[in-house]
Amino acid sequence: MLFMDFNIKQWAAVRGDDLLATLTWMPQGGRTEAIYGAAGTGSDPEALTQLLIHVRRALSNRSTLALDYPADEMVDAIMAAGFKPRRTLIWMRA
Repeated sequence: MLFMDFNIKQWAAVRGDDLLATLTWMPQGGRTEAIYGAAGTGSDPEALTQLLIHVRRALSNRSTLALDYPADEMVDAIMAAGFKPRRTLIWMRA
């Protein structure tokens, strides 16, 4: 919080030395709070699902959460955590 006037929260799913997935939440003060996710090609979809469920519980006092994540990736894992697709993030593709 030294350089920003809001608190960023981050979570990571790790197994041994392998980073499986990460989520970041930055409060924006709007009706919808965004969570940003990252997972690599070797990531475990179940790890992302469990991480999303954990974060939804940790941020349960927020009215609406939205996950920003590249389209067509980890769809089953994301939907298993209770999220529904609303828009396509083509801009996140490399």
